[in-house]
Amino acid sequence: MSKATSNLSPSPSRITTSTGTEGSAPIAFDMSNRAKLPKGIENIRPHLENVDNVPLLVSLFTDCVPEATKDMIKIMQEYGEVVCVVGSAANIANVAIFLQADASIGVEPMYPQVCITEPIKEADGYIESLPDNFIGPTDLARQLVTLPCSLSLYRQNSMIFYQLILEARHYMLKMRNCFQFFLSSCLSLSLAQLLTSLLFLPPLLSPGVVLWLACIVLPILSSSLMGTHMDDKVMTIATGKKLHLNKEVLISILYFFMCYLIKFAPSVLVSVLCFGLIIGHSCHDMHVGLLTAGPCWMFSDVKANITGETDDFFWSSRLLIGQTIASLFLVLYIVIISIGFVHRNHLIWQRSPLTNKWWIFISIGLLISHALLCLIEISLYVRSTQIATQFIASIPVYVWCIENIRPHLENVDNVPLLVSLFTDCVPEATKDMIKIMQEYGEVVCVVGSAANIANVAIFLQADASIGVEPMYPQVCITEPIKEADGYIESLPDNFIGPTDLARQLVTLPCSLSLYRQNSMIFYQLILEARHYMLKMRNCFQFFLSSCLSLSLAQLLTSLLFLPPLLSPGVVLWLACIVLPILSSSLMGTHMDDKVMTIATGKKLHLNKEVLISILYFFMCYLIKFAPSVLVSVLCFGLIIGHSCHDMHVGLLTAGPCWMFSDVKANITGETDDFFWSSRLLIGQTIASLFLVLYIVIISIGFVHRNHLIWQRSPLTNKWWIFISIGLLISHALLCLIEISLYVRSTQIATQFIASIPVYVWCLGFLWPLLLLSINTFTKRHEIKVYGRQQRRARLEFGTKLGMNSPF
Repeated sequence: MSKATSNLSPSPSRITTSTGTEGSAPIAFDMSNRAKLPKGIENIRPHLENVDNVPLLVSLFTDCVPEATKDMIKIMQEYGEVVCVVGSAANIANVAIFLQADASIGVEPMYPQVCITEPIKEADGYIESLPDNFIGPTDLARQLVTLPCSLSLYRQNSMIFYQLILEARHYMLKMRNCFQFFLSSCLSLSLAQLLTSLLFLPPLLSPGVVLWLACIVLPILSSSLMGTHMDDKVMTIATGKKLHLNKEVLISILYFFMCYLIKFAPSVLVSVLCFGLIIGHSCHDMHVGLLTAGPCWMFSDVKANITGETDDFFWSSRLLIGQTIASLFLVLYIVIISIGFVHRNHLIWQRSPLTNKWWIFISIGLLISHALLCLIEISLYVRSTQIATQFIASIPVYVWCIENIRPHLENVDNVPLLVSLFTDCVPEATKDMIKIMQEYGEVVCVVGSAANIANVAIFLQADASIGVEPMYPQVCITEPIKEADGYIESLPDNFIGPTDLARQLVTLPCSLSLYRQNSMIFYQLILEARHYMLKMRNCFQFFLSSCLSLSLAQLLTSLLFLPPLLSPGVVLWLACIVLPILSSSLMGTHMDDKVMTIATGKKLHLNKEVLISILYFFMCYLIKFAPSVLVSVLCFGLIIGHSCHDMHVGLLTAGPCWMFSDVKANITGETDDFFWSSRLLIGQTIASLFLVLYIVIISIGFVHRNHLIWQRSPLTNKWWIFISIGLLISHALLCLIEISLYVRSTQIATQFIASIPVYVWCLGFLWPLLLLSINTFTKRHEIKVYGRQQRRARLEFGTKLGMNSPF
């Protein structure tokens, strides 16, 4: 390689010199660590093997003969580089270079003036006799020289190379995306057919449907993925080198197959399962194959044996309908999977797939076309009078110094994670820093300008984003949009100016967008958000525990061979009305200023500490709720047992004495079933009333979760007081209405008094006193554990002595 140019750039990038220029000028500082380039093409390979790869990083080299240039390109290609050459289209020596490069672009040079103005031949009016499409010698030479080129440019072409490369990258990325989707979809068809064969099922897809899907549906659907808009960030993608069959390529292939199995294989399995269920249902419905040694669906082809009203005709019809439904499901699943391929490097909520209009229209059109094809095929091979009956019968129902952050976090301390403000960063570095914080479990909230388009990616990366309208230059506010022809006066009152429109577009990923005139205090905003989230978690825990109590009560009665403690109507009443309203009333407490002193911790991951927290939650549940459930079940069992003893029923039976009919059944007269139903209904009513009373008493400890009763009274929550009393009265009225409907008015007193012994009333109404004490001691222990967790969270400051910084 020849001597490098002597004019060095003043930029702070890497300085490269050749061996022939080191002594050309006196140097007052040590430059022994500069990268040195070899001189001469014969020294390139030894330099690459023994020194470094700097020659491969230099895309411009001068004073080289064409043979040396060709050899340098060949060396680059030997080391895996993809080489694009731009050269003169009027130099015949460039032909071999164009042929050697991976991609070549021939550019027409500036010819000497004589080459343009001098006529080709002046004698005998030769010029006038030339045709309009005559090719001159310079044009012919240019075309011959640029035969190996992928692109040939004239001088008058206004081609921008950056835009050209951008479009080429965009096109190749979309082509690869389309090919991957098409390949995966075709593999899905093969997998579906293979699975049906392995399961001894008929083919899931007929040959005609396979040709329809593989030659029409899948190619058109794959090509629609090319309709996305161009992404400018495609120029930031590292393209890498040429691929060779090595360990990394094999890992990439295995990763592709793993992603295929996760994305496509479950849908194929569901389609095969639906097909198998339809075939099995048809076998069972028509009593076919019960005495055969093989599967019951070993019958003739779909479109064969249609000779009359025979079993083969019905079997063919049902098999055709099964294949039609399964293929329709498979096409629907493939269209849904294609949503993830529209914008391959963005999630659905980051960039909507609806921006690709071609994909929308083609997807809908292909679904409709396939459905019509299925209907036509059914109408051809199933009689019109039997389509409905056959159809119903066969279908069962992610700059500078940013690269030092991760090594610092792994080897030194976590100080970078504790710095919530960092400056002099480009947007890409800011986004990377947020991503690093999130990788280490931090929940990141970003506050940024709503007038900077570079903040959109940062807003999307953060967990919570707030866009704030900045102070614009005065000209942006006072300068009218258009002054001519009274345009301003004709604008409507709700007209959105360009700055407002830009702000709204930039803050689309933000959870909150603020104008300059908004008198919003961030401290108060965060305080209210913390208060709301803590109360929501408190409500959810109480609601979850209450629903678990209902399930536990029903389970205990089943294990004890008792009738259900709660009827289905009461279960719906409690789970859908009483418990949600009672839980939402816990949101009525006043805001606590101490909520800003709570250590919030990091994102939760499934580890030992989280498992311990889950076990602790269940332990507290068992202490708070389970005893009340046991008391309710005990009262219910005592009522049932007392009724059995009082009416002398079940004394001679081998099973429990309460093995009788349902509560609201067999009310036909003055029979024992009527009395049994009445007493069972009264027992269920009293037990459900006790259970609701106990849940309301337990909710006292959830009103102020981090304070004991004598520290902060639950009566400060007016909503909880009114709702609790109202729900108790409503449930009592519901119980009375139910008793009055299914117990005669003349027998309510006798049945009510006779079936409930005194000790049940004593146990039911004395238990709340002990329950309140148990919950108070449990809550005191929870507050102590919560205080220890808060102190431990504040001590999680993993720094070392010296407070080292990665910068």
